[in-house]
Amino acid sequence: MLGKSLHNLRRLAVPREIEESRGLRLAVWASVCVSIAALALQEVVNPSVVLSSILLITAGNLFSWWRRSRPNIALKLAVAALTLVALASFLRQSYLQPYDTRTPLAELFLWVQALHSFDLPRRRDLLFSLVSSFILLALAASYSLSAAFAWMVVLWLACAAPSLYLAQRSRLSSFSSNDPVKSPSGAAFKGASAALSMLLAAVLIIGLLVGAFIPRFPATYIRSLPFSLRRPWFSAQGYSVRNPGYPQLPVKPPDHPLDVNPEAYFGFGPYLDLRARGKLMDLPVMRVRSTEPAYWRGLAFTTYNGYSWLLPEGEPPRLHADQQPFNLPAPEKDAHLAMKTILQTFYLQNDQPNVVFTAYRPSLLYYPSDYLYYDDCGIRSPFELAEGLVYSAVSFGIDLDDERLSSLGGSVMQGHLHPYLEAPGSQARLGDPPYVVAGDKQAYLELPPLPDRVIQLAREIIPRDAAPMQRVKAIEDFLAREYAYSLDVPPLPPGGDAVDHFLFDSRRGYCEHFATAHAVLCRLAGVPSRVATGYATGDYNPLTGLYEVSLDDAHAWVEVYLAGVGWVTREPTPGFTLPEGHGSYGVFWVFRDFFAWVGRNLSSILPPAVRSSLKRGVSALGRGLRALASGVLYSSRQAPWLPAALALLVLAGIALRRRSPKRYAFTSSIAGDPRALMGLFLEEVGRLIRPRPPGWTIQEYFSMLREEVPALDLGTELFLYERARYGGRALDGEELDRFRAGMLRALEGLRSAHRPIRRLRGIALRKSGQRRSGASPRPGTDNV
Repeated sequence: MLGKSLHNLRRLAVPREIEESRGLRLAVWASVCVSIAALALQEVVNPSVVLSSILLITAGNLFSWWRRSRPNIALKLAVAALTLVALASFLRQSYLQPYDTRTPLAELFLWVQALHSFDLPRRRDLLFSLVSSFILLALAASYSLSAAFAWMVVLWLACAAPSLYLAQRSRLSSFSSNDPVKSPSGAAFKGASAALSMLLAAVLIIGLLVGAFIPRFPATYIRSLPFSLRRPWFSAQGYSVRNPGYPQLPVKPPDHPLDVNPEAYFGFGPYLDLRARGKLMDLPVMRVRSTEPAYWRGLAFTTYNGYSWLLPEGEPPRLHADQQPFNLPAPEKDAHLAMKTILQTFYLQNDQPNVVFTAYRPSLLYYPSDYLYYDDCGIRSPFELAEGLVYSAVSFGIDLDDERLSSLGGSVMQGHLHPYLEAPGSQARLGDPPYVVAGDKQAYLELPPLPDRVIQLAREIIPRDAAPMQRVKAIEDFLAREYAYSLDVPPLPPGGDAVDHFLFDSRRGYCEHFATAHAVLCRLAGVPSRVATGYATGDYNPLTGLYEVSLDDAHAWVEVYLAGVGWVTREPTPGFTLPEGHGSYGVFWVFRDFFAWVGRNLSSILPPAVRSSLKRGVSALGRGLRALASGVLYSSRQAPWLPAALALLVLAGIALRRRSPKRYAFTSSIAGDPRALMGLFLEEVGRLIRPRPPGWTIQEYFSMLREEVPALDLGTELFLYERARYGGRALDGEELDRFRAGMLRALEGLRSAHRPIRRLRGIALRKSGQRRSGASPRPGTDNV
């Protein structure tokens, strides 16, 4: 009984439909190796594991080719057992790391590829390996943060497309054991390539058109965001802000400003020195995947001393989290009119200070640490943010326009201005009536002694009877109208006030100077304010869906507090606009984002003068097109019949152009050389039916046309043409008229029948490759 069972098992294990194509096996092996190389480039798995996998898969493919006709029962059982072991390892790693199972999944498929490569007798086994390689490529793509990964996709397609072609060819050859399929001719290969290219182009065009009209919505709320659960080890260094670009940064502003490091932003530290002068380099900092564009806030400074902003003194509260995420509580007395949820994942590309960047206001934070320091001025990590760090945050933002903010935001100071403006020269304090404010907001209204001309300017530009938000808008409009953004700013004189110097002397400055002037004027207007530093949104890459943030995106802005609303982000610097988040980005977002990304990357390689000229030219062209569109719309409203008339004229012009040019050119050449007339005739016939194949005589070409259109008779015209062409005698007037009339008659007949002829084009292609009886073969001509 046992022997019979083993015999039956051996019979079942004998492979059927053995794949004998070496080219197919080689193409599949190359596809698998490319997908594994993609994993290695993204550093998903250990390099030693990658090298071992490629060696095992290579050995397995050779072994499978050698043993392709044998049962290999023991090998099949061993592969099945080891596959179960790999599955158990995957389940165990998924349990230990439930938030991101991509790495265990990649290792599982590597094991499957290595084990399965030892048993590939059939075509379907090879196609299974090809599908597995595609899954490995997709896993590597999920780790990619750059559009350069597209080259790996192209390389994989270059290996996978021949695999599919060879597999289909092998399948067709299996239908006939007596007549194996011969290698395709060049014409057939060109035809298949052209058909595939047309199909890919059609899919691309249809996809772009469909995607252009489908609005893009924010991502679904997902809590299991990608992040590192724990760092293996870190050195706790306290709550003070540490900037790796300024290792010797003092705790308080020194007497003389430090030199600006072009590879690090000076705004991430215990103070923001307004005396600093320098430019930052365009270095990659991080990539951000976010459901909404936002400013990536780092720190918020509360105290202004005349030349710098300071963080609050003392240790901020420490937050502990035994399990992810960190819950970041809002201050008890702070309002926050949350209206949208922003999900963000940060991928650090360069070392950063121990400041955790998020969109304001963060509520949940997935961060690889056991504790953090957190207050409303920022989140501080116990260690500096190193390159390769990944963390995620969930923030709740305020999404209200200025009109709604003006109607909702009440005055913290009951409509009164700052004591400097209400009672000039008096000793009134913020805590005295009528300047009573909430105790936690007094710090955001305090100011050092200011020059008289700053106070006088505030009296002139701040509307006394306006709501707080209207005062904020009046200050912003004044700064945008009177001052210019510039990175070339004169130094601050010793002992001078930064706001006074900016408003009256230099009249230009950095974003830090605009933010400082705005915050100081807001405090004079009775609106609590503070200066925040971080990074602007960055450039959106439509190919990766990530915001690419560079060092020169370092930015400073203002946050103002409105009663009943909360802290609202404001942008006072000219040339900068707050990122706008929408529920849908509308139609044509694919083209807008893609061409904007291409323009940014191409413009970076041009000289500044050329880039500026092109920018002005494109802007002028855009203004002209908008003016033209406005004029057409205005004319349409004034004369509704005008669009219909223009459309009729356009259609008539198209119709005339389709009918007339060839005909006019044809008749205009009648009086000239018959050779020009014949050339135009052959060109028109080639457009209607098919061009004359190389090497064909006109007589052979006319014979083929006669077979498809029996009513076509060009014998007389061909005789006259050959006599004029080769006989050395020009046609007289009567012969030329006869030749002209015959060619025109033939052309009109072909035009009237060109649609049926196009349907028969496939037949013509097949006939053109066969020699007609009596025709001599043409050397070098392949069958079509």
